[in-house]
Amino acid sequence: YQFDEARKVFDEVAEADPSRRSRMKLFNILCLYGIGQDEKAFAEAKELAKSEAPLAVRAETVLWLAKFSYNRNDWKAALQWFSTYAELEPHSASAPEAFLWAARAAMALMDYAQAVQLVTTLSERYPRSEVVVPAVLVQAESVDMYVKLLQEVESVKSISLIMIQ
Repeated sequence: YQFDEARKVFDEVAEADPSRRSRMKLFNILCLYGIGQDEKAFAEAKELAKSEAPLAVRAETVLWLAKFSYNRNDWKAALQWFSTYAELEPHSASAPEAFLWAARAAMALMDYAQAVQLVTTLSERYPRSEVVVPAVLVQAESVDMYVKLLQEVESVKSISLIMIQ
């Protein structure tokens, strides 16, 4: 890949057509990621996501931040970014998937109630989405994990009471 050359072209396009500046900024960020400058790409993407860029560019940037965070096991950030994307672009084809991935991030945080709520929201807003079935499986697993957690808490309470007596 010729990321450095592509970055130069994106800079030229941004200079020649200011209306495309934010989109070229996003492309530059993706190039930074492509050449292994992950932290710089992430920092610049966060700035772009919070900027006055057009909604479509901000939304794409937020979705990239969500995926980046998820792949780095930064569940809290991934949950936030996926949720933000779903709210920014509720009519996009990727919105249902954003809810699914947010639910998976919530599960990884052991926030089973939020995972269940995210899947419920997904199912209500996008009942015909192809990700409803895998999302319901995530929801079922969340409920199962929550029940097991409650059982463990009860076991610890029982053991503690026995030890106190």
